[in-house]
Amino acid sequence: MIKKHLSTLYFVSLFLGLSLNVQASTLLLDGGASNLGPGDPLNLSVGVQHNEAPTNVDVYLALVMPEGSILFFSLTEEPGILNSHVGDASPENWTPLLTNLELTTGMDTGLIPIFNYTLAGTEPSGDYQWLLATTPVGNRELIDITSYSFKVSSRNISNLQGTWSGSWTNDTFGSTGAASLSIENNQAPGSIKLTIDLDGFVGGLLDPDPEALISTISNNGDINYSGQIDLLGPLTFTLGNDGQITINANNIDVSGFDSFTATGTLSESQLNLNYTVTFSGGSTATGTVTGSK
Repeated sequence: MIKKHLSTLYFVSLFLGLSLNVQASTLLLDGGASNLGPGDPLNLSVGVQHNEAPTNVDVYLALVMPEGSILFFSLTEEPGILNSHVGDASPENWTPLLTNLELTTGMDTGLIPIFNYTLAGTEPSGDYQWLLATTPVGNRELIDITSYSFKVSSRNISNLQGTWSGSWTNDTFGSTGAASLSIENNQAPGSIKLTIDLDGFVGGLLDPDPEALISTISNNGDINYSGQIDLLGPLTFTLGNDGQITINANNIDVSGFDSFTATGTLSESQLNLNYTVTFSGGSTATGTVTGSK
């Protein structure tokens, strides 16, 4: 196992660290979303921009798997279908995507869709990395390299995105206001952005600013946040793969307030929370937050 991981590290360092910058081009690589799960599309587009003298190159496309194995891909005669080949750090085991590709001066292919696949849920969870590289024809010394990383978890991410809009209601005091929760898959692999927006008189403030929670995604699809927010101070937020939400703020930095807790559920269409606010003197207020997408 140690030897396998050392070989993988060697392979990646070889790909990322030995660019010759001879007849250099700009390689284009776009894998779509950086976080994926069952039912999500895994799409890949590649391209090249070349402004130097004409030259011919071999092109390599590789995917480093979470456990360290390496897959190389080669074109087939059928558009959108690639053959995969198991490789390793040894250059003699690298399989090219294309051989003897002519790069002309001023060439700009733009991004060309080359691979599309819908995740079935049986793929290993973890961190992946696409690698696209060029070498001289018949030679494994690198000319150019680019990479694209993404994470696969056991949670569908596409259906998780969106905005749930509704209202909060303090059942104890009868106050209410608009409420929304937005989830955006626009962060680095393994991270996702949650934005909470509460309107009205909340925690001693009138219409506080929205709070952005840059949260982590675990391999099993749990979303977790632990940090400081302006409204409640130190906060933990968990959205489990089963849709269960747990929120705890045990040290509210607002005079008269002690803590805030909430539990509930989030589905593809509905948000439902029950919350309790504990005041400094020990009394409490309870309420709900509901929303729909």
